[in-house]
Amino acid sequence: TTLAAYRTPPRAQATLFDDLHLTLAFLGGLTQQQAEHLAGALPGLAAPAIDLAALPFDGLERWPEGDAPRVLVATYRVPPLLAGLVEDVQQLVSSAGLPVDPRPFRAHITLARYRRRATVTIDVAGVPTQVSDPPLGPPPACRLPPARFTHLALYTRSEAPGGPRYRVLAHVPLKAGLA
Repeated sequence: TTLAAYRTPPRAQATLFDDLHLTLAFLGGLTQQQAEHLAGALPGLAAPAIDLAALPFDGLERWPEGDAPRVLVATYRVPPLLAGLVEDVQQLVSSAGLPVDPRPFRAHITLARYRRRATVTIDVAGVPTQVSDPPLGPPPACRLPPARFTHLALYTRSEAPGGPRYRVLAHVPLKAGLA
């Protein structure tokens, strides 16, 4: 709930609480057979007692960097247990005949999406001035705690007027230690 309460920059749309998640692999479009294969493998991935209860917060970043960011993300350090889970997920994705993202895994939760064409200006005494986002970092009253996870899930993404929405196709609880 602390992530959902984070004050997002003025030109960004906050991610809805129900849509906050940590992505282990981007899959793109799936066939019914691929979705069933991935959903059937979730219990095996969640079976080990993976202690992700204290995934350490690392910072806030705008991606991509520069003048036209698309998202504001909370980043997290990747402990060896999470790195192993990501490797297992990548092997599963490959076994389903799907491409594995070649970029290194970066543990993150998307807090907000910047509006497209969001150049914001204010006319002060006839002089246009670009409005910039405040410096990154949680406000003093909002310290971001370690991320806690209770389920491993397969999601589908759909576009909605306020930004993307996510629907769970399959999920399994993670073992003790993840509450």
